[in-house]
Amino acid sequence: MTYEQAIERLNVAKKFAINPSLDNITAMCSASDNPQNSYECVQIAGTNGKSSTARYLASLLRLRDIKVGLYTSPELIFYEERIEINGQVISRDLFAQGIKKALNCSKELKIDATEFELLTFAALWIFAQEHCDVVVLECGLGGRWDATNIVNAKACVFTGIDFDHTSILGNTLEEIAAEKAAIIDKNSAIFTVNQPVLIDAINARCLEVSCIYTPVILNDEFIKESGVDCYSSVFDKFRLAAYQKNNFQLAYTAWLQFCYEGYGVQLNAELCFLARKHMGMYGNGKFEVNIPKIIHKMVLPGRFEILRKNPYLIIDAAHNPQSAKVLVEECKKFSKLNNRKIDTLILGILKDKDYMKIIAELVPIFSRIIPVNSSSSRAISAQNLEDILISYCKSQNLNIEILPACSIVKAIDYCRGFNAIATGSITVAGIVKKEYLNL
Repeated sequence: MTYEQAIERLNVAKKFAINPSLDNITAMCSASDNPQNSYECVQIAGTNGKSSTARYLASLLRLRDIKVGLYTSPELIFYEERIEINGQVISRDLFAQGIKKALNCSKELKIDATEFELLTFAALWIFAQEHCDVVVLECGLGGRWDATNIVNAKACVFTGIDFDHTSILGNTLEEIAAEKAAIIDKNSAIFTVNQPVLIDAINARCLEVSCIYTPVILNDEFIKESGVDCYSSVFDKFRLAAYQKNNFQLAYTAWLQFCYEGYGVQLNAELCFLARKHMGMYGNGKFEVNIPKIIHKMVLPGRFEILRKNPYLIIDAAHNPQSAKVLVEECKKFSKLNNRKIDTLILGILKDKDYMKIIAELVPIFSRIIPVNSSSSRAISAQNLEDILISYCKSQNLNIEILPACSIVKAIDYCRGFNAIATGSITVAGIVKKEYLNL
């Protein structure tokens, strides 16, 4: 099977379908010698920050002399971007092999697998074929019925929750938290942000499965005592997105667990201190580590990613009210540090999101907004978005220029003379990058 044939087959699979069961992925893995059992797994769950946290953790894990796999979703531009090994996106040939294996397996079992199930199985199989030692898996949606939950996670990392995908995960934070916490297994080490509703759900799940570990909570006291905050200044020094500090702290804390043998030692403040002091030790092996360099060189696709500097053209995957709010604060900080205001917003939003709250968070700080069309079937049409923006600005007495709805290509061309950011959906961020870089 060629890469092009693999993409064609994926395009006819059930996109965005949610299968509230692990039966399909379980059957496919069972029929293929359970590839997910050939390496240790870390799962990342939460509403926002999953991909960034996963990337930070995978990068830190590579400091060991081990092979590290990374599975994130969705892709920014190309499908194969979801699967990385030792920091490199897999080849298109290897991707096609994985999809071929997934399709053949589902056909033999007479399973009508969803796109995400096919991609997840392909990733798990590829990691086994490539002899990965540790794999970091980002949950696609929720946790309980997410295809990645086929693994018995050695560690579960929670980035926090908010309202998103409520029609699937539930209408309350308690319901959403319970769905996320369901990835915890009996032998899972647990690392989480300090969010009471999430911690309650985690504790309930720990009781349910008799988890042998006590969750490590990144509250102010823990951060102060453990020294986890010791690299926060690096983000300011290199003018990196401030909202990534929490993601890095979470990944860094989970990584410390790997500084000692497996997961046999419960992480606590004392262990954190020792790990920092002797982080050059992995068992009997030694290595040099330069954390600031890792942070500075980390590429986080679609996360306040700068495509052009003069004038600025930035993309960000903010796609819900929480991430939009965080993005606004980052735009303000970035503009102040660089003495150049990001004044133009290229905006495209999906209709199944809480788009009015997203608009309310984003719109007020910009001078002009360009509503755009994207390739997603779930997107609000640019013309409808233009009407919504005009109505909103009028109702709030905002003197903001709403440009005529247009294609993303035209929006990029228009912004040649302005500092601009494209956001509102992962699709928009991806298309802007693809078109600007002619990929």
